[in-house]
Amino acid sequence: MFQNLIFVMSLSGSIVCLLYIVTYPLAKRYFPLKWRYFMLKTAVIFFLVPFPECKYYISGAVGTYFPALWEKIFSLPGVTTTEDLIIVGRDSITISPKTKCVLIIMLIMGITAFVILCEQAVQYSRMKKICLGVPLQEMGRRQRTLFFKIKDELHMKRKVRFVCSEACMSPMTSGVLSPVVIFPVWENDEMDDDMWDSMIRHELLHIKHQDLLVKLLGVLVMAVHWFNPFSYFLYHEISAISEMYSDSGAVQGKGREERCRYGRMIVKLASEKGLPGRGRFFSGAAESRNKIVYRRRILEIMGGRKHKVVFAVVIAVAACMAGGITTFAYEPPNIYVDRDFEKGEELIVFEGALERKWQELPSNYFFINENEDIYDLNDANEGAGAGCKHQYVSGTMVTHNKSGDGGCTITEYEAQRCNACGAVVKGKLLQTIISPECTH
Repeated sequence: MFQNLIFVMSLSGSIVCLLYIVTYPLAKRYFPLKWRYFMLKTAVIFFLVPFPECKYYISGAVGTYFPALWEKIFSLPGVTTTEDLIIVGRDSITISPKTKCVLIIMLIMGITAFVILCEQAVQYSRMKKICLGVPLQEMGRRQRTLFFKIKDELHMKRKVRFVCSEACMSPMTSGVLSPVVIFPVWENDEMDDDMWDSMIRHELLHIKHQDLLVKLLGVLVMAVHWFNPFSYFLYHEISAISEMYSDSGAVQGKGREERCRYGRMIVKLASEKGLPGRGRFFSGAAESRNKIVYRRRILEIMGGRKHKVVFAVVIAVAACMAGGITTFAYEPPNIYVDRDFEKGEELIVFEGALERKWQELPSNYFFINENEDIYDLNDANEGAGAGCKHQYVSGTMVTHNKSGDGGCTITEYEAQRCNACGAVVKGKLLQTIISPECTH
C-alpha cells in the first residue's frame, strides 16, 4: 500500500478530514468559518498534491542545513528487496510482481477518474446550456447600481456579469475564469433593497472567495479518490461551509430582525423547484435540498458566538502536521540500473544508510574471509592461478563504485580465494548497498 502514491495521498487527506470531524463540535462554537473553510482546503491540497514525492527533497534540505537532525530522523537504514524493485538490465526491464500489481491498480484508478471527470464535464455543459441558453435579461438600473456599489465595497476588481434568466429559480453564480451572477426574473416589488443587497452580496462573496474553484477541486478529489468515503464527505462539507461563509458576510453588521428575514428568504428559495444536480457547478443561496445543511446555515446566521482564533490556529497547524507526517510513509519502487543484469537473476538491494561494517572500506576492490582477514584485490597479480593447485578459502568479494550524483554502490558476492596464488573466483550475488551519499 505504501508503494502506491495515490493511496498515501488519500490517507493524508483522510486524516485531515478525520481531525476536522473530531474537532467540529468545538469548532462550530469557537472557530470562525474562515478557519473551518481553511481546514477543508488543506484536506483538498493533501488529496491532490503529491507531497510524498517531495519527501526526499525535504530530507535533503534537512541534511544540508541540520545534519544532526538528519542523522536522527532520516539516516535509518531502509530495506528494499526484489518485491519493490524495477531493474533496468542490459536488454530488458524487469518489474517485481508486487510493483507490477501497484502499477496496474494505479492505471485502473486513473482510467476510472478520467471517466468520472468526463461524465461531470458533460453534466456541467448541459446545466450551463439550460441556465444561459435561454434569452437573458439585463438587470434594472436600481439593481445594477446596487450591484456595483457592493462590488466596490468588497474591493473586487474582476469583471463580473450580472443577468436574469427565466430558467433560474434562485440566485446563483457560475464560471471560474469569467464569473456570472444569475438571478431569477423577479418583479420589482418582490424584494426590497435590503434583500437585494443581501442576495447580491452573498453571490459576490462566492466569487471573491473562489468558491467555485474550490468546489471544482472537490469534484476532482472525488474523481481521483472515488474509493475513499472521505472524499465525498469533503466535497459536501465544502459546499455547506462555503454557503455558510457567504451567509456570514451577507448578514455581517445586521440585527436579529434582518437576519431572520434573510433566513426566511433562504428557506423560501430552497422550496422553489430548481435545477437538479446543479450544485457541483454552481454556487447560490439555495445551494442544496438537504434539510440538515439548511438547519446549520440558519443556526449560523442567527448565532453570535465569540470565536477563539488561537484554538483555530492550533487545530489548523495540527491538521497540516498530521497530513504531512503521513506523507513520509510513502516508499516508491526503487529503480536499479545494472547493465550486466540478465532477466531471471536474483538481486537483493539494501538502500539507505550503509551498514556499520562498510562505513570504512580498506579498498575499492577486496576480499574478506571467514576470519575477517582482508586482501586488497586491486594489486592482485593478473597471472595468478597459472600452474597453481589452489587452496581455496571461502569468503566475500566486495566492490565499491562511486556514482555521478555523489552516491556510491557497494556490491557483495560469495567468493573463494586461493591462499597460494591469490586467485579469486566470484560466486553468487549477495547484496547491493546503494548509498545516496558516498563518505569513502
